Amino acid sequence: NILTRENAIDTQAVVIMYGWFGASSKHLKKYVDLYVNHPRYKCAVVYGISRKAATITRSDKKLNAQVMDAVRKAVGTIQTIESARNANGNTTEVPIVLHYFSNGGAFVAEKFSLLVKNAISGNMKNSQDAEDLKFVHKRLAVGGYEIIDSAPAYLHDDLARRVVGQSIPNPLLKTMLQGLVCITIAMLKTSSCICGKRGTEEQFWNNMLESTLCQRQAFVYSSCDKFTDPEKLDEFIVARKKRGVEVMTLKFEDSEHVMHLYRHPKEYKEKLVDHVLKTVLVKGSETPLVQ
Repeated sequence: NILTRENAIDTQAVVIMYGWFGASSKHLKKYVDLYVNHPRYKCAVVYGISRKAATITRSDKKLNAQVMDAVRKAVGTIQTIESARNANGNTTEVPIVLHYFSNGGAFVAEKFSLLVKNAISGNMKNSQDAEDLKFVHKRLAVGGYEIIDSAPAYLHDDLARRVVGQSIPNPLLKTMLQGLVCITIAMLKTSSCICGKRGTEEQFWNNMLESTLCQRQAFVYSSCDKFTDPEKLDEFIVARKKRGVEVMTLKFEDSEHVMHLYRHPKEYKEKLVDHVLKTVLVKGSETPLVQ
């Protein structure tokens, strides 16, 4: 989906947003509105949620398709805005913010990073897709920002089963999906062992550590999160800093998984969203705040 203000030509930034496992459009709309209805900065948002089966199986085909759908829509939106601007002598480029939640969004962001690497190295068959990926990457990597809410969550063996248990209210469907999770994990581990490759959890973690999508990242998380291991995430953040990434953190003590906006709306809006938009849109903004 794409949501913009009525006068889309005045859009100052484009946000790509990926929701968490089990989220609905209604849930995500609250975050979309933070940007589209922002009192100072005018934004358009391209947003979506992966299908449950695609997240559980981490399907390359389906997750890659979701990445490319958002990329094409973001490129089309930006080109429309900048074409109108250029006609009026305004050559300002529209920056991109990537905002995602939990591993449901992080799995898509992981594929996004891998597709960008393939596009840059010339290993993509579709030349237009490669150009679109490079276009978005340029706007995100240098002048953009990456907001990561409750992620990445380290893939402990029982994590996926617990997430399904929490997210699916229907008992029968819950049992079926938990069974699918166990089978998928067993198959991936067996395949990795036979091929002598890294395990799924290690591969995902390293892909996120080595991501070159953006040089500015904001992490919002909590020390009481039952799904995203805060100690592992603390280690992850230190590792990203060592790689030269500019990191901002907003860490709470009492908010549950992807519940930070609900528990701390003022801090989420002012210290996270407002700060990020000011950084990408106002020349000479302050260095990202670390809390």
